[in-house]
Amino acid sequence: MRLKIAYMRLMLAVLCGLALTLTSFSLVGTARAQEGATQGTAPMQGELRLNCTQMTAKARQYATEHKLCPPKAPGGVQPNNTVYGSCGSSTLFINQGYATGIARTDEAVASTLGGIVYVSFQINWTNWSTASSGSYSDGVGTWGTTWTRSDYFNTGTGYVTASMGGYVVLVWGGTCDIYNPSDGTTIN
Repeated sequence: MRLKIAYMRLMLAVLCGLALTLTSFSLVGTARAQEGATQGTAPMQGELRLNCTQMTAKARQYATEHKLCPPKAPGGVQPNNTVYGSCGSSTLFINQGYATGIARTDEAVASTLGGIVYVSFQINWTNWSTASSGSYSDGVGTWGTTWTRSDYFNTGTGYVTASMGGYVVLVWGGTCDIYNPSDGTTIN
């Protein structure tokens, strides 16, 4: 009988020790999970913007009536577009170039988070009158909080829209995305 009682006490001690060990692991695991949740990255967020230059006439009318897009200026020229974000702004203008069928784009970025050392960008254009399109991309080193440039494209005559995407690298290593400024005009 004494052996049986000693065996039961031993089993009880083992079970209590096992329960204590499991509780410790559970608490440590919970603490580490909570620590990881507070030290992890925040959910990714991006900007979704309405493209006021590339839509049907009916869609543009709806967007203008609901103040989602500015009204078209006389002659079909739309406002130049600047997009603002947490790093600064990006701008794209499209205008008549130096000859018939040539469009000129003026691109700009401005950083509010420090100097820019590299700009990677792509211009996409569409001639809606002729259903033609094209693109151009480049990467350039630079120095300063702003960067500007002009490019020329043989788009042909007609109503042409353009948009710009890409990114910039800041002097301290951060990167900022160019959030697709766009513009449109009639190229003669």
